[in-house]
Amino acid sequence: MTEDEFTYKNLRNAHQLEKRFSPLSDLEPSFYMRARKYISMLESMKEEVSPSQSKILESEIKNARLTLERIYELREKKITSAALSKVRGGNPDIKKLLPAEHELFEELVRILTAFRNKIMYGEKEVEKIPKDTRGILLIKEDIPTFVGTDMKRYHLKKNDVISMGEDMYKTLEKRGVGERINL
Repeated sequence: MTEDEFTYKNLRNAHQLEKRFSPLSDLEPSFYMRARKYISMLESMKEEVSPSQSKILESEIKNARLTLERIYELREKKITSAALSKVRGGNPDIKKLLPAEHELFEELVRILTAFRNKIMYGEKEVEKIPKDTRGILLIKEDIPTFVGTDMKRYHLKKNDVISMGEDMYKTLEKRGVGERINL
Protein backbone atom coordinates (compact mmCIF):
# COMPACT_ATOMS: atom_id res chain seq x y z
CA MET A 1 0.00 0.00 0.00
CA THR A 2 1.32 3.43 -0.89
CA GLU A 3 0.90 6.55 1.22
CA ASP A 4 -1.58 7.93 -1.28
CA GLU A 5 -3.92 4.94 -1.02
CA PHE A 6 -7.19 5.59 0.71
CA THR A 7 -8.03 3.29 3.62
CA TYR A 8 -10.62 2.88 6.33
CA LYS A 9 -8.22 4.79 8.58
CA ASN A 10 -8.72 7.86 6.36
CA LEU A 11 -12.48 7.58 6.87
CA ARG A 12 -12.17 7.15 10.64
CA ASN A 13 -9.80 10.11 10.95
CA ALA A 14 -12.11 12.35 8.91
CA HIS A 15 -15.10 11.21 10.98
CA GLN A 16 -13.32 11.91 14.27
CA LEU A 17 -12.28 15.40 13.11
CA GLU A 18 -15.78 16.22 11.88
CA LYS A 19 -17.31 15.06 15.17
CA ARG A 20 -14.79 16.84 17.35
CA PHE A 21 -14.93 20.32 15.84
CA SER A 22 -17.88 22.59 15.29
CA PRO A 23 -16.65 24.25 12.08
CA LEU A 24 -16.18 22.12 9.00
CA SER A 25 -12.97 20.14 9.01
CA ASP A 26 -10.53 20.55 6.15
CA LEU A 27 -11.06 17.67 3.71
CA GLU A 28 -9.06 17.26 0.54
CA PRO A 29 -11.15 18.16 -2.56
CA SER A 30 -11.13 14.53 -3.77
CA PHE A 31 -12.16 13.06 -0.40
CA TYR A 32 -15.62 11.79 -1.40
CA MET A 33 -14.38 10.48 -4.76
CA ARG A 34 -11.50 8.63 -3.08
CA ALA A 35 -13.84 7.21 -0.41
CA ARG A 36 -16.28 5.96 -3.06
CA LYS A 37 -13.38 4.45 -5.02
CA TYR A 38 -12.12 2.70 -1.86
CA ILE A 39 -15.56 1.19 -1.18
CA SER A 40 -15.89 0.08 -4.83
CA MET A 41 -12.47 -1.56 -4.61
CA LEU A 42 -13.58 -3.48 -1.51
CA GLU A 43 -16.77 -4.55 -3.28
CA SER A 44 -14.82 -5.84 -6.27
CA MET A 45 -12.52 -7.82 -3.95
CA LYS A 46 -15.48 -9.77 -2.51
CA GLU A 47 -15.64 -11.95 -5.61
CA GLU A 48 -11.95 -12.85 -5.39
CA VAL A 49 -11.79 -14.12 -1.81
CA SER A 50 -12.98 -17.17 0.10
CA PRO A 51 -16.47 -17.20 1.65
CA SER A 52 -15.08 -16.62 5.14
CA GLN A 53 -12.97 -13.69 3.94
CA SER A 54 -15.98 -12.41 2.04
CA LYS A 55 -17.92 -12.08 5.31
CA ILE A 56 -15.09 -10.04 6.84
CA LEU A 57 -14.93 -7.89 3.71
CA GLU A 58 -18.70 -7.38 3.78
CA SER A 59 -18.39 -6.10 7.34
CA GLU A 60 -15.60 -3.74 6.32
CA ILE A 61 -17.71 -2.44 3.41
CA LYS A 62 -20.67 -1.88 5.72
CA ASN A 63 -18.50 0.01 8.23
CA ALA A 64 -16.90 2.11 5.49
CA ARG A 65 -20.28 3.07 4.02
CA LEU A 66 -21.67 3.90 7.44
CA THR A 67 -18.65 6.02 8.36
CA LEU A 68 -18.80 7.89 5.04
CA GLU A 69 -22.51 8.49 5.57
CA ARG A 70 -21.87 9.82 9.08
CA ILE A 71 -19.19 12.19 7.77
CA TYR A 72 -21.56 13.48 5.12
CA GLU A 73 -24.43 13.90 7.59
CA LEU A 74 -22.24 15.84 10.04
CA ARG A 75 -21.06 18.12 7.23
CA GLU A 76 -24.60 18.41 5.83
CA LYS A 77 -25.84 19.63 9.22
CA LYS A 78 -23.05 22.22 9.42
CA ILE A 79 -23.75 23.38 5.85
CA THR A 80 -27.46 23.71 6.60
CA SER A 81 -26.70 25.76 9.71
CA ALA A 82 -24.35 27.97 7.70
CA ALA A 83 -27.05 28.53 5.05
CA LEU A 84 -29.56 29.49 7.74
CA SER A 85 -27.02 31.87 9.24
CA LYS A 86 -26.42 33.50 5.85
CA VAL A 87 -30.17 33.92 5.19
CA ARG A 88 -30.56 35.51 8.62
CA GLY A 89 -27.84 38.06 7.87
CA GLY A 90 -24.81 36.24 9.23
CA ASN A 91 -21.45 35.74 7.58
CA PRO A 92 -20.66 32.03 8.02
CA ASP A 93 -17.20 30.69 7.31
CA ILE A 94 -17.57 28.56 4.18
CA LYS A 95 -13.90 28.37 3.16
CA LYS A 96 -13.68 24.65 3.86
CA LEU A 97 -16.65 23.65 1.72
CA LEU A 98 -15.85 21.20 -1.05
CA PRO A 99 -17.14 22.20 -4.52
CA ALA A 100 -20.28 20.03 -4.36
CA GLU A 101 -20.92 21.20 -0.80
CA HIS A 102 -20.62 24.81 -1.92
CA GLU A 103 -23.28 24.09 -4.53
CA LEU A 104 -25.50 22.64 -1.79
CA PHE A 105 -24.89 25.70 0.40
CA GLU A 106 -25.80 28.14 -2.41
CA GLU A 107 -28.93 26.16 -3.32
CA LEU A 108 -30.08 26.07 0.31
CA VAL A 109 -29.54 29.83 0.64
CA ARG A 110 -31.50 30.42 -2.59
CA ILE A 111 -34.44 28.25 -1.51
CA LEU A 112 -34.55 29.55 2.07
CA THR A 113 -34.44 33.16 0.83
CA ALA A 114 -37.16 32.56 -1.74
CA PHE A 115 -39.51 30.99 0.79
CA ARG A 116 -38.70 33.62 3.40
CA ASN A 117 -39.69 36.29 0.87
CA LYS A 118 -42.86 34.43 -0.10
CA ILE A 119 -44.02 33.74 3.45
CA MET A 120 -42.93 36.94 5.19
CA TYR A 121 -43.35 39.49 2.41
CA GLY A 122 -46.03 37.91 0.25
CA GLU A 123 -43.97 37.60 -2.90
CA LYS A 124 -46.09 35.55 -5.25
CA GLU A 125 -43.46 33.59 -7.07
CA VAL A 126 -40.88 31.35 -5.48
CA GLU A 127 -37.93 30.86 -7.79
CA LYS A 128 -38.35 27.39 -9.14
CA ILE A 129 -36.01 24.77 -10.48
CA PRO A 130 -37.13 24.09 -14.09
CA LYS A 131 -39.46 21.11 -13.99
CA ASP A 132 -38.13 19.62 -17.20
CA THR A 133 -34.53 19.27 -15.98
CA ARG A 134 -34.38 18.63 -12.23
CA GLY A 135 -36.73 17.36 -9.60
CA ILE A 136 -36.69 17.38 -5.85
CA LEU A 137 -37.71 14.04 -4.46
CA LEU A 138 -38.68 12.80 -1.01
CA ILE A 139 -37.55 9.19 -0.61
CA LYS A 140 -40.37 7.11 0.88
CA GLU A 141 -38.37 3.99 1.78
CA ASP A 142 -34.78 2.75 2.00
CA ILE A 143 -33.39 1.98 -1.46
CA PRO A 144 -30.44 -0.36 -2.02
CA THR A 145 -27.33 1.34 -3.44
CA PHE A 146 -27.61 1.92 -7.20
CA VAL A 147 -25.79 3.71 -9.98
CA GLY A 148 -27.88 6.45 -11.57
CA THR A 149 -27.98 7.58 -15.19
CA ASP A 150 -25.41 10.22 -14.22
CA MET A 151 -23.03 7.34 -13.27
CA LYS A 152 -23.04 8.38 -9.61
CA ARG A 153 -23.63 5.84 -6.85
CA TYR A 154 -26.72 6.57 -4.74
CA HIS A 155 -27.51 5.22 -1.27
CA LEU A 156 -30.89 6.64 -0.36
CA LYS A 157 -32.79 6.21 2.87
CA LYS A 158 -36.35 6.92 3.91
CA ASN A 159 -37.02 10.68 4.35
CA ASP A 160 -33.95 11.75 2.35
CA VAL A 161 -34.61 14.74 0.11
CA ILE A 162 -32.59 14.85 -3.10
CA SER A 163 -32.42 16.89 -6.28
CA MET A 164 -31.90 14.75 -9.38
CA GLY A 165 -32.38 14.66 -13.12
CA GLU A 166 -35.83 14.14 -14.57
CA ASP A 167 -35.18 10.63 -15.89
CA MET A 168 -34.02 9.41 -12.49
CA TYR A 169 -36.74 11.01 -10.38
CA LYS A 170 -39.45 9.78 -12.74
CA THR A 171 -38.09 6.22 -12.44
CA LEU A 172 -38.10 6.41 -8.64
CA GLU A 173 -41.62 7.89 -8.68
CA LYS A 174 -42.89 5.08 -10.95
CA ARG A 175 -41.42 2.48 -8.60
CA GLY A 176 -43.25 4.13 -5.70
CA VAL A 177 -40.11 4.80 -3.66
CA GLY A 178 -39.96 8.55 -4.23
CA GLU A 179 -42.42 11.42 -4.23
CA ARG A 180 -41.77 14.68 -6.08
CA ILE A 181 -41.79 17.83 -3.99
CA ASN A 182 -43.05 20.90 -5.79
CA LEU A 183 -41.48 24.18 -4.83
